Amino acid sequence: CWAVVAVAALAACATVGAAGAAPKTQNGLIAFTALADGTSQVFTISPDGTGLKQITNVRGGAGQFGLAWSPDGAGLLLSDPGPGGRDTMYKAQADGSHIQALRAGCSGRCLGDDSPSYSPNGKKIVFERAFGPIVNNNASVVGIFTVNADGSHVTQLTQKKTPTSSEDHLAQWSPDGRKIVFVRLNTRAEPANKAAIFVMNADGSHPRQLTPFAVDAANPKWSPDGSRILYDTYWDPSPGRSANLYTMRPDGTHKVQVTRFSGGDVQAFADAWSPDGKRLVFHRIGGGKNALFVINANGTHSRQLTHLPAEANASHGVWSSAG
Repeated sequence: CWAVVAVAALAACATVGAAGAAPKTQNGLIAFTALADGTSQVFTISPDGTGLKQITNVRGGAGQFGLAWSPDGAGLLLSDPGPGGRDTMYKAQADGSHIQALRAGCSGRCLGDDSPSYSPNGKKIVFERAFGPIVNNNASVVGIFTVNADGSHVTQLTQKKTPTSSEDHLAQWSPDGRKIVFVRLNTRAEPANKAAIFVMNADGSHPRQLTPFAVDAANPKWSPDGSRILYDTYWDPSPGRSANLYTMRPDGTHKVQVTRFSGGDVQAFADAWSPDGKRLVFHRIGGGKNALFVINANGTHSRQLTHLPAEANASHGVWSSAG
């Protein structure tokens, strides 16, 4: 992957319709990635842990750098190495079939497009783009962009001024389509290699920081009703510290801790809300586990969802609203 600091987990798509609409309450399949014969492939599983199914068998792998459902649950967005090694966005049917590249034109030297996510109405996609000049196989700029779902009208939202001292990752639209939440990673500014969650208007204006860089927060996910943002701390492993799940209001207030791991032996990385907003899926690493778990949004009743071998690294869980 092209990022200066390895991305621990990727964004999930928004699952709610037009502004003001009630959140969808049908909890469908959970899609996720896991290693199969040495390559990343996409699997689906029911929320109760039954019906595990591998839905892609792509030679170069599928879903390594991004996995998201379409708002209606009829399709998936993927990001994977494409021609020339450039990360490319792809569309697929919900069953993993009919994978086709999404050509989002790039003028200049581009290393790749990752972490795509649909707008609530499905008409646009927000994603992160790494582009040149390229130095030591690293991009000089990593910013947030949008594109129409057909690949037209690419628009840059962040990191317009160069040189930059940070990178932007893991963007996701709010359920009403008015805001975009994302992660800003310091690359040259202090504290170096620490991340914080920001929110901005959907046109890229008025970015506002919601978490301090000191807690290295990442993987933000909007709740279906737009009232909370799920995230985790310590995106990059920190000795003696455990990554934990939190939720907060969209203005950064009323932060509530969901998981309570400590000591650094167990890490919890945020993946997605259930469409009814009552549960969360997350990637737990450590304590003899490397799997997806489901937990109530209030932190009760955590249970293991996937039971693949630990080396499969089941992760990047996204929850569909389609039955």
